[in-house]
Amino acid sequence: MYRDNLIGSYQYLITVHEELMNRIVNLGMSRKLSELDDAFEAGDTYQFDLEHFRDLGDPNLAFAGV
Repeated sequence: MYRDNLIGSYQYLITVHEELMNRIVNLGMSRKLSELDDAFEAGDTYQFDLEHFRDLGDPNLAFAGV
């Protein structure tokens, strides 16, 4: 039982992390990195991390510790 709860919690945290990163990327691409957004087409993939969003000066990203 404990092991199942632990695994479920871990899987949930991964999902939350992915959702938060998606929101951070969308916020960054909609304003400060809008020119970069034009470089991607539908279906393209790229692995962003928080370092890509540091020092953008966007107060909307400040909450994320970026």
